[in-house]
Amino acid sequence: MSSPGRGEIHSAPAATAVRHSDTVRALLTMAAYSLIGNTVLVVQPMVVGGLVDLLNFSERQAGFVAAAELLGFSLASLALLTFVHKVNRRVLALVGVAIVVGVDIIACLIKTFPPMLLVRFMAGAGSAIAYSVFPTLAAASSRPERVFGIVNASSIAYAGVFVWLAPKLLQLWHLPGIFLTMAALALLVSPTIGWTPAYSGGPSLQDAERAPGPRTRMQFNPNIAMLLGVILFLYIGHGGIWAYQERIGVAAGLAKNQVGSLLGSSMLIWGVAGSLLATWLCLSIGRIWPQIISLGASILAALLLVLGANALTYGVACALIAFSWFYGLPYQTGLLALFDPKGRANIAGVLMSTTGSALGPALAAILLGYGGHVAVGAMAGICYVICLILVLLSIRQLARTYPDAMRRRNY
Repeated sequence: MSSPGRGEIHSAPAATAVRHSDTVRALLTMAAYSLIGNTVLVVQPMVVGGLVDLLNFSERQAGFVAAAELLGFSLASLALLTFVHKVNRRVLALVGVAIVVGVDIIACLIKTFPPMLLVRFMAGAGSAIAYSVFPTLAAASSRPERVFGIVNASSIAYAGVFVWLAPKLLQLWHLPGIFLTMAALALLVSPTIGWTPAYSGGPSLQDAERAPGPRTRMQFNPNIAMLLGVILFLYIGHGGIWAYQERIGVAAGLAKNQVGSLLGSSMLIWGVAGSLLATWLCLSIGRIWPQIISLGASILAALLLVLGANALTYGVACALIAFSWFYGLPYQTGLLALFDPKGRANIAGVLMSTTGSALGPALAAILLGYGGHVAVGAMAGICYVICLILVLLSIRQLARTYPDAMRRRNY
């Protein structure tokens, strides 16, 4: 049997030993870290609305607060990229949870724009530190797409419930109700820190299969570069829409409670459905086609948000955004894990997603002054089209580089 060429990609064997990252306890642990990290993004529409309605921030100021929070997440992810696979995971998780709890409590006392920027920046950084443990565990599993799909489904279900409850929390206890709930959730899942392996074990099976000899650093791969570009532009679009999705619904004439119900039910029903569908189908139609399907649905959703002005079109757009977002995500993260089982490529993917999520609200806040919510939807639609182009270019590159794998539909 000939040995694989340098950097050649192989599929994992059908039968593999059960690893820590494949156990039920590990899935619960990863879901806990995913919950802490995703909370930053989940509650943004309600926090933006609360800043505007309760603290008299302008919509642009509220958008910049959302961007600062995700910028903190992005910069922390960038720093973690270089050493996350070398340090004690339990220490990382403990530091992240401590920061999240502390700054969420402090945020309850702040009423003005500049200090709120700083505090939410720190909240984003703390969330990134805790969240970083999740992709390092998931990437080391024998079936990353399945693990990412299961964990994403649990996180989305939680997100749907939180988004549904958030308007009620705002009505009863204003923004402190949101911030204290976030702190309480971080404390609630913190016991899973004790279930976390402090360090990774030996080289994973994927390492042995995919690259001959030890590798100390990631090598440049055009497919990874294009996939990271997809994630960046995808989250610029998602971030811009998500930060103002509550405001778009209110502008369309919907009541705030109705908007919250639509956002929450969309995440809870369609977001979970998309993630579970990815888990069920796994690689039966490859990794690229699900991204094409999800991006097409995202483009349609952006058009509905731009053109629609009633509860029906808004509700359909919310459902499509939630479904497309979380149907395509396991395949993006799974493909990154295929190239780098140690999780560094997935941390880079987190960096791209949070950078995009930070840029999205900032760009949307700027465009808001020129074209209102229509400009925000148009920006998102353009980002999704760019993602689709990058996916098609990736297919072409993969077909040239790994024709056998394409015929086996591994991609």
